[in-house]
Amino acid sequence: MAPAAFGESVQDLELAARARLDDALTLRDRNRLIGAVYLLGYVAEMYLKVAVYRRLGARPNAQTRPLWRRARNEAERMELPRHLGQWDGGHGLMFWARLLWSLPSAEGTLDGRVRADLFRHVSRIERHWTIHLRYSPNQGGWQEAQIVYASVEWIRRRRFQLWR
Repeated sequence: MAPAAFGESVQDLELAARARLDDALTLRDRNRLIGAVYLLGYVAEMYLKVAVYRRLGARPNAQTRPLWRRARNEAERMELPRHLGQWDGGHGLMFWARLLWSLPSAEGTLDGRVRADLFRHVSRIERHWTIHLRYSPNQGGWQEAQIVYASVEWIRRRRFQLWR
């Protein structure tokens, strides 16, 4: 069953991130490493989007389509860069990370240490992942899959801290 595009809620997006993480680990364990890295990148994207949407005040049942537009408008209002592939059609991890640390929340902006760690982990993922990876016939390496997994896991474990 194919879901309608943008028909999901914030909670659906987070549940999908967890399910795709499980899928990525299955692929990794079966030595299908490019597929694993590809899914891991999408997991990172989903967790970052959830954090941005929640920082914007969205509840778990809020639909993502208007939130996606609102996030893009906020980025334009703050004049966040959409060049150099950072936007990447809405899939750019560094774009979502920059937006996340630029948005205030009830508790303020992200702590400097968390922000630096987030930048480091997103940079690591982006060294090995792009949405265009799906076209790669290569199998990739175990080490790069582990690097990406470790950084995605860092984001997953701190996902609540990122939006509060």
